[in-house]
Amino acid sequence: MKTFRKHFIYSTCETAGGNLAAVAMTYFIVSVLGLNASVLSFLNSYSIFAGIFIMLIAGYVIHKAAPKWVYAFTYMMCLVAAVGLGALGIIRPADATILLFVIQGFSVVGGQLYGFIPWTVFPSIPDLDTLLTGQERSGLFASVTGFGTELATALTNLIGNMLLQVSGFVSSTTGTANQPESAKLMIIGLVSVGPAIFFIIALYAGVTFKLDKKRTDMVTAELARLKSGGKKADATPEIKKVTKELTGKNYDDIKVWN
Repeated sequence: MKTFRKHFIYSTCETAGGNLAAVAMTYFIVSVLGLNASVLSFLNSYSIFAGIFIMLIAGYVIHKAAPKWVYAFTYMMCLVAAVGLGALGIIRPADATILLFVIQGFSVVGGQLYGFIPWTVFPSIPDLDTLLTGQERSGLFASVTGFGTELATALTNLIGNMLLQVSGFVSSTTGTANQPESAKLMIIGLVSVGPAIFFIIALYAGVTFKLDKKRTDMVTAELARLKSGGKKADATPEIKKVTKELTGKNYDDIKVWN
């Protein structure tokens, strides 16, 4: 189903992008920028604190604006952060602390939003399946989405660590090890180039996501009409158009309500 495919793609890609950056972030801060590892703890606290206010605002905005515009803003924030981290890693200023916090501000905004929005939008998606099939399968859709995000996390952990080893990364149990330039470049790639690729894919899926409150209300009303015995032949041209836009299927081809 068209809308669920979009949802699955951006949910999986945003998870992959965020987790890939997280795999190498400590190494980026310590080995590339030469900062203390405690900076990461401060960044995490910064993210949690800011996230409270971001989600309060997002909860209001998501009901006022079409999700695709919120997704566009969200993934653009993440792309700005990825590009900023890449530039910071290449330039490596003498004291990168302030610049790191500024760049991570974009990541915090984007990360909090993409962790919040998909599951806010998700409850409307199974209704589209019910319109097509007459079945109630929200649990199945949630399971598939959860499987995708868990798989993305596992694979990015595996691939990220493999790439670090291939680049000549030096592991140490006694403190910070001096890393070769090849390892530093790989770390920069893992926090910038890799996430940017995933967020570009997520951005495309997000801005082409057509489900919004108006269309959701139309589908809900049509389902209620059909369930109460309404005839499929009485469907309006508007609901037929919305069905095609959101599911990729023609309304007239639906058999379950005949």
